[in-house]
Amino acid sequence: MKKQVKRYYFISFIVNFILAALSIFYFMLKDGGLFTLNTDFNMQQLPFSMLCNEAIKSGDVFWNWNIDLGSNFIAAMSFSLLGSPFFWLTMPFSAEMFPYLMGPVLMLKYGVAGVTSYAYLQRFTDNKKYAVLASMLYTFSGFQSANIAYYNFHDVVAFFPLLLIGLEKVMKEKKYGCIAFSAFLNAFLNYYFFIGEVVFLVIYYFFRFFLPELLREQVGKNGVKKVIILQVRQIGLCLLEGILGVMMAALLFVPSVYAILNNSRATEWIQAMKGLSFETWEYLRILEGFFFPAESINQLSCITNNDYSNGAAYLPMVGMLLVIVYVYHHFQKRSGDWLERILITLGLFALIPILNSSFYMLNQSGYRRWYYMITLMMALASMQVLEKRTEYSIKRPAVITFGIMGFFLVYLVMIPKLLKQDILVDRPLVFSAILGLGFWGVAFSIFCLKKIKKEKLLFNILALGVALFCVGTTFLDIFLYRSSYEMTAKQVYEDTVVSVQGLEQDVMAGRYVFTDELDNYKNKLMTVSRPCLRSFCSTVCESIVTFYRSMGISRSVTSRQGPIGTEELLSVKYYISYLDPEGMSQNKKDGDSRELVQTLLNDSYTYYVYEDRNALPFGFTHDCYMTYEQYWLLPESRKALGMLAALVVENDADIQAISQVLPQISEEEYQRLAGTGDFDIAMMSEEEKAAEEVYLKQMLVERRHKEASEFFIRTSDSFQAEIIAQNASYVYFSVPFDKGWSAFVNGQETEIMSVNGMMSVPITAGRNEVVFTYQVPGLKEGMILTVVGWLLFLIYVTITAVSSIKRQKTAQV
Repeated sequence: MKKQVKRYYFISFIVNFILAALSIFYFMLKDGGLFTLNTDFNMQQLPFSMLCNEAIKSGDVFWNWNIDLGSNFIAAMSFSLLGSPFFWLTMPFSAEMFPYLMGPVLMLKYGVAGVTSYAYLQRFTDNKKYAVLASMLYTFSGFQSANIAYYNFHDVVAFFPLLLIGLEKVMKEKKYGCIAFSAFLNAFLNYYFFIGEVVFLVIYYFFRFFLPELLREQVGKNGVKKVIILQVRQIGLCLLEGILGVMMAALLFVPSVYAILNNSRATEWIQAMKGLSFETWEYLRILEGFFFPAESINQLSCITNNDYSNGAAYLPMVGMLLVIVYVYHHFQKRSGDWLERILITLGLFALIPILNSSFYMLNQSGYRRWYYMITLMMALASMQVLEKRTEYSIKRPAVITFGIMGFFLVYLVMIPKLLKQDILVDRPLVFSAILGLGFWGVAFSIFCLKKIKKEKLLFNILALGVALFCVGTTFLDIFLYRSSYEMTAKQVYEDTVVSVQGLEQDVMAGRYVFTDELDNYKNKLMTVSRPCLRSFCSTVCESIVTFYRSMGISRSVTSRQGPIGTEELLSVKYYISYLDPEGMSQNKKDGDSRELVQTLLNDSYTYYVYEDRNALPFGFTHDCYMTYEQYWLLPESRKALGMLAALVVENDADIQAISQVLPQISEEEYQRLAGTGDFDIAMMSEEEKAAEEVYLKQMLVERRHKEASEFFIRTSDSFQAEIIAQNASYVYFSVPFDKGWSAFVNGQETEIMSVNGMMSVPITAGRNEVVFTYQVPGLKEGMILTVVGWLLFLIYVTITAVSSIKRQKTAQV
C-alpha cells in the first residue's frame, strides 16, 4: 500500500514535468536550447538571475552598486530569486549559462507544483488517480500560463500547497511542526506572496475547522463555549507554529519586509470609495480569467490592450464547469460544506476591490496575484465531482456555465455594435481561439460525463483531454508572448548578454548609460555586473524613487531619463552607443568631452564605449545651499541643475546647521536657474533656452570640479573618498540614502543628510577622509531570529514527538 502511495507521488511529478516539457521543449529546440519570452522575462528575470549569480559568488550581497543607482541587494532581489531553491540549483553553473537553464528549471517548477498539489489533494480522495488529474488542473491553470512571463511566480505556486498540508497535518493528525516548516519555506521563498497566503490561511481555517465545529456543537454536543475555548487553543497553536516558521525565515523575511514598508508602491493604500466596485471592463476581465484560457497579459485580444493584474484562474478543459456543479449541488442541499463556503467567499473577494486587495495589505494596485490559491480550491472541487460524479447533477450547472460564457461573448461582440461604441475585440483570431477552446473544453467535459459510463474509459479520456489542454494552453501563451516580442531568443541572448561581454571598467570610476534609451531598460549591464544609470526594476532602494520624484519624474518600475545635468549629477562617466566616432562627432553638442575608449564587437551588434573626461567623480562639495521651497519652484527642466548649483536642504533644523557653514544661494544665481527676472525664459526662444541650460551645466560642472574627491573606493558594505576643501563645507554623494548607511569623517561618526534621496555629510577645511559603512537594515535581527527560531523549532518538535509517543504507549496499555 505504501509503495502504491509513493508511486502516485512519482507519477504526479513525472506527468506534470513531461507536460511542461512538451509545452516548452519545441521553443528551446527551435532556439538552440535558449528559452525567452517577452519584456519582463527577458529584461528582468534573465539579467536578475545573472546578476545574483555573480554577486553571490563575489560577495556583493549587502549594498550592490549594479542595481540602478545602487540598492540593498537582499531587499532588491529577495522578491525575485534569493529565497528560491530553484535559483540555488543553478548556482554551480556560470552566469552565462542561465539563458540555457531557464527552460529546464521552469519544467522542474511545474513538476514540483504537480507533486505538492497532489500531496494536498490526495487527502480528500480514495482514488488517487483523480488527485493526479486535479494536480494537472492546478499546475497548468490559467494563472500559471498567463504569468509564465513572471518566472518567480511559479516558485510560489509550487510551494503554496505545503502550507495547507501543514495545517491539515497539525489539525487532523496532530503532527506538530508541519505548519512551522511549511511557513518557513513559503516565507523564505517570497515575503510578498506569503503575506497574502496568511490571509488565505485565515479564511481556510475558519471554514475548514472553526465554523464546522461551532455549528456541530450548536446542534447538541458540548456547547458553544467549549468549542470556542478549544478552537482558541488550536488557533494559538497554529499561530505559534506560524511565528516559528517566520522566525526561521527571518534571515530574508525581516530585511525584505523592512524594505517593502519603505516602498511607496507597496504602501499606497486603497481608497475607500474605490474599494467597493471595479469598473465594467475589470469585471469582464475577471469573467474571462475564470471561464476561458489565459492570454499573454501584455497584448490581450479583447476588452483592453494589456492587464498586468495577473487575473487568470482557468482550469484546463473543464474551466468553471465542475466548480459550478460542486457549488450548485451543496448550495441546493444546504449541506454547509466547507469547500463550498470557501469558494463562494473567495468569489466575493475576487469581485470586491477592497477584499481583493486584502491579500496584499490593501494596496491599491489592483493585483490579483492570489488567484493561484483559489485555483487549488477549484481543482479540489473538480476532483470531488469527478470521483463522485453519480452524486452530482450536471444539467443546470452546465446551463449556468454556458450562460455566463455566452453572456461574455454577446457582451463583447454585440453590445458595442448596439450602442455604437468602440469594438472590444482587437485581435479576432486570438479571441476566436481563446473562446473556441473555452467552449469546446466545457462541451467535451459535459459529453464525457453524460455519455461515457465505464469508469476506466472515462478517466482515460478525461486525463487525455486535460493533458492536451494543459500543453495546448501553455504552448499557446508561450507562442503569444514570443510573437508579441520583436526579437528571437537568439537575438535576445546576443542583445542582452553577448553584446556587453568584455566591457572594461575602472574601479567604480563612474556609472554607465546607454545613449539609446531602450537599451537602458533591458538591464544589460546587470549581466556583466556594471553600474548603469537606469534600470527596469521595481524593488530598488526607495530613495531612488524619491530622487526622481523630486524632479517631477515618476519612477515606478523603470528609471527614466532626467533633465539636463542629471547625468553629471549622478557621475555618469561612460556612454555606450551604436554610433561610431564619426557619427558621434556629428551629434556632439558644445562642450561634449566624450572620447572613444573601447569597441565591443559581436555577430549582431557593435557598441562603442565613450568616456566623458570631464565627468564629475563620486563626491563633490557645494559652495551654497537652497531651501526645498526654492528648489520646488525651479522649472522641472532645471531641477538637476539646481542640485548641481546648491545643496538642497529639506527641513528647518538642517537649515540652521548648514547656514553656519554655507551661504544661501544668491538672488541673482537663483533667478538665472529659475529663469526669472533678468533671465526670464518666457522671453527666450527654444534655441536660446537650450543654449542657456548647456552653459549653466558646463559652468556648474566646472565649479564642482574645484573641490571633488581625489579617489573613490567601494565595496559591498562601504565606500570611501578623500576630499580637500578650502573651507568647511558639505560633500554630496550620488549614492541613495538608506538607513543602513553610517558615515565617518576623519574617523568621527557624522550624521548623514538626505538630499532629495541622495547623501551629504559635513566636512572641515583641509584634507578629509570620508568613509561610509553599510549594514543591511534588519539583517542582524533576522540572523538572530533565524538561529533562535530553528533552535526553538527543534526543541518544539522534540517535545511534541516525545509527548506523542507517550500518548501512544498509554493508549496501548
